[in-house]
Amino acid sequence: MLSVFIKMSVLVFLLSGCGQHGRVDFSNICSIYKAFPEWEQAARAAEHQHGIPSSLLFAVIHQESRFLADARPQRDRLFGFLPGPRFSSAYGFAQVLDATWQNYITQTGHQGADRAHFPDAVDFVGWYLSAIATRGRIPVTDGYRLYLAYHEGYRGYLKGSWRRKKVLINAAKRVANRAKQYQRGMARCR
Repeated sequence: MLSVFIKMSVLVFLLSGCGQHGRVDFSNICSIYKAFPEWEQAARAAEHQHGIPSSLLFAVIHQESRFLADARPQRDRLFGFLPGPRFSSAYGFAQVLDATWQNYITQTGHQGADRAHFPDAVDFVGWYLSAIATRGRIPVTDGYRLYLAYHEGYRGYLKGSWRRKKVLINAAKRVANRAKQYQRGMARCR
């Protein structure tokens, strides 16, 4: 009986660590900072390096992956039930395409950077949004337009392909609103 109790206690202890990510309120920046202090440091470093507010960096990552390190697009289904190919190579916190990630590594020299590692992903988002802001003359605080360009790519944004995508327009509004919410929260939890 004692042996069963010990085994169950060990199992409960081990499993209790698995749910920590689930207990974080990702709509509350203070909750994120408390659970992942290294994310706050990484976002501040990216903000300092690239000039994009960390509140916007967090908002973009929230929209792209809901803070799941190994996020991927859904698979198509063959015959309605067999897992088929993914429609995109997007992966990680920032849902970065393979070619875009390679471009980031080449241009920044961050060999070994990993899309599933938050400090690398948040640096990527800062780097990418900074390039878009500069090329498109979009203010670094304009989360709405920056997210549209992040999602569509700079050329797609300029072509206006996003204008026909109601879902994307709504997502960009959510990113802009969440960035403002995170910014207000940052002032309270410091």
